[in-house]
Amino acid sequence: MSLCLLVQAGLLGPGALETVSRGGVHVAHNWLPLELLRAMRADAEALHASGHFSPDGLTNAAKSRAQQGFSTHADRQTFRNDAWDTAGLGDVDARVEFASRMRALRLELASGLERPTLAEEGTRKHEMTYNWYEPGAKLGRHLDEHHEETKGPKG
Repeated sequence: MSLCLLVQAGLLGPGALETVSRGGVHVAHNWLPLELLRAMRADAEALHASGHFSPDGLTNAAKSRAQQGFSTHADRQTFRNDAWDTAGLGDVDARVEFASRMRALRLELASGLERPTLAEEGTRKHEMTYNWYEPGAKLGRHLDEHHEETKGPKG
């Protein structure tokens, strides 16, 4: 299915734009195909097992991981979007399919909510990563908000 067809068909479903425009949360069950989810999970597990994840959330670039107390069992690790579409590294087809679906979603939201900056492409504008947390990780699971217009008046 092409990107244009995904946008025309609408990924969000009935009422989603209205809910989001009011500041609500829209839950789209089964939005991603089960086979894509399975492929991405297997991809993340294989990339992690082969050492392609890096520590994330360390705040002092002047200190080494050891000096900051990084532990693979207690801290978040990521597979960053710098390598997201690197050929020959894991299941790039699954990651590219996911990125295409996310782009289609951003285009739909940008148009439907009249927020064109959601659609713009650019350097690290739309970050995608795999995050790996071991049980008991010090940094809890979370998402950073990078779009200024969705953060509200206090950012």
